[in-house]
Parts: sequence; structure tokens; C-alpha cells
Amino acid sequence: VVIATHDLGLMEQVDARRMILAGGRLDIYD
Repeated sequence: VVIATHDLGLMEQVDARRMILAGGRLDIYD
């Protein structure tokens, strides 16, 4: 279960990083 939770956390972090890397690109979020 811990691994699964960690995976979800990593996914969320990756998403946040993508948004930051994108900067003002809202296309990625879409």
C-alpha cells in the first residue's frame, strides 16, 4: 500500500513539475 501511495504522490509531483516547466503554457494542463 505504501508503494501505491508513493506512486500517486510521484504522479502528482510530476504533474506539478510539468506545469512549472511549461511556465505559462496552459495547453499542457488541458
